[in-house]
Amino acid sequence: MSAVLRLPRWLHRHKLVGWLAARLPAFREGILSFNGAGRLVADFRDAAPRQTLFTGQWEPEFFALARRLLDPAGDFLDVGGNFGFVTFGVAAGLAGAPPRRTWVFEANPHLCALLRRSAALHPGRDVRVVHGCVTDTPGVSHLTVDSANWGASHVTTDAVGRPEAPNVVLDTFLEAEGFTRAGLVKMDIEGFEPAALRGLERTLGEGRVDSVLLEANGPALERYGESPAGLLEWLASRGCEAFFCKDTDFAAGVAQPEMELPDADAPPLLLAPARDLPAGHQTDLLILPAAGRLRARVRAA
Repeated sequence: MSAVLRLPRWLHRHKLVGWLAARLPAFREGILSFNGAGRLVADFRDAAPRQTLFTGQWEPEFFALARRLLDPAGDFLDVGGNFGFVTFGVAAGLAGAPPRRTWVFEANPHLCALLRRSAALHPGRDVRVVHGCVTDTPGVSHLTVDSANWGASHVTTDAVGRPEAPNVVLDTFLEAEGFTRAGLVKMDIEGFEPAALRGLERTLGEGRVDSVLLEANGPALERYGESPAGLLEWLASRGCEAFFCKDTDFAAGVAQPEMELPDADAPPLLLAPARDLPAGHQTDLLILPAAGRLRARVRAA
């Protein structure tokens, strides 16, 4: 157990815990519990585990959404695993019945080592950790690592002194692994989502992915010469519809619900077609391939 976890609550302060973790190995890593049932191995030098340590929560709204999208008979792909809050929250049942198999892809080798240790905390779940950069071409990629926020690390063309990861083209990888279908693919890779989607194009077109939940972040996309408009255009040209699905977007007036995805066990999921993305706005978009099983269920609100 990390010494951080033994600190009294009145000492749970970002700067103090970060300072201790950076300087004293005993305070660096430990098993972090979140949202009641989730568990993973965390490195408290990073801000995200510290925040979760203090609040006990990690994005409960994600698990409420994923509960509607995951298929217990199919796979789940977590592209950009980070510490594994999504992967191991799903494994713990925070989004309902866990999927048949989970693939978590992470380019940062340090985070991959932690993910493998976290997977060992869930012996009854089939969680497979893949060290790699998900993209559309074979080869290797290099990372710029943000040591204060590993989730903000991203692919760079500057290879000098940078961590290296083998490239993973999902169409090729999944075929080799005997993949059949996925209820949900989650992508959060700091602007590299268009390249990852291009590498998944064949599988999307075959109707073997029911939904994709991806981060849309204009400034991050621009880092690679991409744009929200270009991303939406590419998706539409491949028969994939993009929707706003978060209450925060509706409350902010970014869009208003026009459609809904029925749910037998909960109120319908409200949706608004994502025709554009306001400048500087960052959100998660729900992508429904026309050939997938969920798109046909969407109806007018």
